Amino acid sequence: AQPLARGRFSWTAEMHEETMQQQTEEATLVQVPPDALAEERFASAAGFTFAPDDLCVGLDASQADVSITLAVHFDAEALFVAQQSVILEDLVAADIGEDRISIFFVGDEQNPLLDARLAGRISPCSSKWRLATSDRFRCRQRDPSAAAPVLEIVLAKAEETPGMWPKVFSHCWQHRLLLKNYGELEALVATLHVDADA
Repeated sequence: AQPLARGRFSWTAEMHEETMQQQTEEATLVQVPPDALAEERFASAAGFTFAPDDLCVGLDASQADVSITLAVHFDAEALFVAQQSVILEDLVAADIGEDRISIFFVGDEQNPLLDARLAGRISPCSSKWRLATSDRFRCRQRDPSAAAPVLEIVLAKAEETPGMWPKVFSHCWQHRLLLKNYGELEALVATLHVDADA
């Protein structure tokens, strides 16, 4: 089965109703206790193939009075290659708590794209996600002529912490992202080693 060709046309009213129900179920977030899926995730780690520095060109965070939007920007070509073997829903996951978030590739939870403590509280059950495109990190892609696909995760601020926060995160850790200038990086690392030895 090809993950990119999974949609189907509804020929009858029954098929349309079934498709709409399936889309609603897939778009609904389900609250699960921490580590409830640990065995399933551990089993899927054996098939882990992609790392953040293979696919991601940037991360971004913004806020409004009632929400926080986290954006994971992908290299279009790299994501296309990845989606030949796995659909996006099975590639990226997020562990969302009332004051924290971790975004990671399924099977590689120990090396998240982003692991952060939020500066306020959110309502995890009201979180939503969508796939869009963006020009924000377009120049970091291998082919900058195409818009970069971006996974947007919208976190609803809790009722007791609305409004603009002084900052989005109290602590934040980010994985190294995709590099397109490997030659420059290697030259810089070599120069740093020479300087350190001197």
